[in-house]
Order: sequence, then C-alpha cells, then structure tokens
Amino acid sequence: MATRRSYLEAGKKRAPKGKFAIPDGWVARGFSFEVEWPEDHEVASSIRSQFGGRRYAFNWALGQAKADMDARKIVPAHESVPWNLYSLRKLWNAEKAAIAPWWAENSKEAYSTGIADLSRSMPGGRCLDHGWLRGGGCSTGHSSGRSKQE
Repeated sequence: MATRRSYLEAGKKRAPKGKFAIPDGWVARGFSFEVEWPEDHEVASSIRSQFGGRRYAFNWALGQAKADMDARKIVPAHESVPWNLYSLRKLWNAEKAAIAPWWAENSKEAYSTGIADLSRSMPGGRCLDHGWLRGGGCSTGHSSGRSKQE
C-alpha cells in the first residue's frame, strides 16, 4: 500500500501565510451564478425581510459593542460581555422579543448570520481597543453599521 506524503515531504513549497497556492498539477475551478429575482411580490418581500433581519441583527450587535466600549471608558471596572458568536446570540435571544417583535417572521439563521458576520470581523473583541469601532479597520470591520446598499 502506498503511503501518502505531505506537501513538504513531496518537495512542494507552501504559500505565504494567509495566501492559497494551487499545487502543481492541480486545477482550480470557479463558478459564478446569477440569480433571477422572483416576480412574485410575496416571495420577493420575504427575501427582503430575511436580508433586512440579517442587517438589523448585525447593526444591533454593533450597537451593543459600541455601548460596551463607551461603558468601559466611563467605568473602567465595567465587566464586558465577550463579543463572540455564542455570547452575542445568547444576548440576542434574551432580548429579541423586546427589540424586534417581528423576529418570528424570519428564519433564526437570518439573524444568526448577521451576528456571526460581526463576531468574525472582530475576533475575540480585540479590535474594540485598536480602532475597529472608530473606523481604523480590523479585518473586515464596518464602523457605522450596514445599510441596504451593502
């Protein structure tokens, strides 16, 4: 039985960190799909609502992060909530009935993906202290929330 050799054993060089390199002899394929917008007004309205819910959850979570940062400036001993996906979703689920009474009209994943986008763009909350919310940028951060055009 043949043994598998790793990249380095086969004499292949790795790409620089964070870059993807296609190994010699491999083929990469990319696909692009264009989706036709539904003509049915009810279906189109539902799709808009799903994306609106995602955007709303992203902006809500961003507002929570900004409020927490402001509280830390005023009271340095303020106990911050961890801004990871688990903590933000738990907080969203506790508050969603009060802040978004229409939440049940959309999929829970619509809100979850908005919160996940925010939590991925500020890993471990480290970016809060390094300018992420002030527009200094940290990976894929947005400093002022998302609008319909994004």
